Amino acid sequence: MHKLDIAIVGCGYVANDHIKAWQKVKEARIVAVSDVNENAAKKAAETWKVPRYFSNLTDLLAKSDVDVVDICTPPQFHADLAVEAMKADVNVVIEKPMTMTVKDAEKIVGCQKATKVKVGVIHNWLFDYPVLKADLLIKRGKLGEVYGFEVEVLHTKHDLMAANEKHWCHTLVGGRFSEMLVHPVYLIRHFLAGEPTVQDVRVSKVGSYGWMRSDELCAIFK
Repeated sequence: MHKLDIAIVGCGYVANDHIKAWQKVKEARIVAVSDVNENAAKKAAETWKVPRYFSNLTDLLAKSDVDVVDICTPPQFHADLAVEAMKADVNVVIEKPMTMTVKDAEKIVGCQKATKVKVGVIHNWLFDYPVLKADLLIKRGKLGEVYGFEVEVLHTKHDLMAANEKHWCHTLVGGRFSEMLVHPVYLIRHFLAGEPTVQDVRVSKVGSYGWMRSDELCAIFK
């Protein structure tokens, strides 16, 4: 049986979760990792017993025969990496959020339509037990007609990203929210269907981290 040969691009924190997940898939094997910090790529290869490591995607694609590139970098780099992989006729998995701009998202969609390779974005909360259970109850009509949906995401001051002043999430336009807000948004789209429109957004700051301009956000969709 041919196994899917997987390459991981970006060897930071979230890559560990992706690697552990792939290693549980008997039809897949990780054959290469890449990171612009070559030491990080080397460490990941040694830790997870991956045979090859690279400092850039271009060399990885040139020297490794892979079926899927799994992009685990910060989101502002997703589009260029995804397009490079697709143009090499390689399927792509992208850690959320897909991109930081509509323009970059359209770049990925346009390239996928041109190359016909498969592209997927990690929306993992859709597979959490409470979400699966709620989905089942709704489909069975146990909850009646759904008129609204509310998602609350709570973090403490010990959140690994928020608490680290030097974490890359704080360089994003929306800071920590840009990295994680996609979770409740895709849940809302899933349960209410259609394309929600933003009615109101409010932010406030109640914590003490000076590097965060805001640490509370409420968004209302219709």
